[in-house]
Amino acid sequence: MVHELDDGSPILGIPGAENFTEQERYDFHVSVVEVRKNSIRRERNRLLAETDWWGLPDTQPMTDAQKAYRQALRDITENFPSNGQVVWPTKP
Repeated sequence: MVHELDDGSPILGIPGAENFTEQERYDFHVSVVEVRKNSIRRERNRLLAETDWWGLPDTQPMTDAQKAYRQALRDITENFPSNGQVVWPTKP
């Protein structure tokens, strides 16, 4: 039997998962979501760091597309989908 979180994600390889209380399932789900978000934040921070030079004073001013890209990266965890599948913005 595969046990699932409320969003349908399976709890695999967790001994005793079939005996989780509702609160334990919720707590587990929250921790899984936080791990996913932290992974996404690390990638987001890496992508932002790649484009930090766009805002340096000795470069051309950022285009609207560059500004929109960086804003979309900053907003990525606010718009985190419940299935964990992130759609990354395209770098201009």
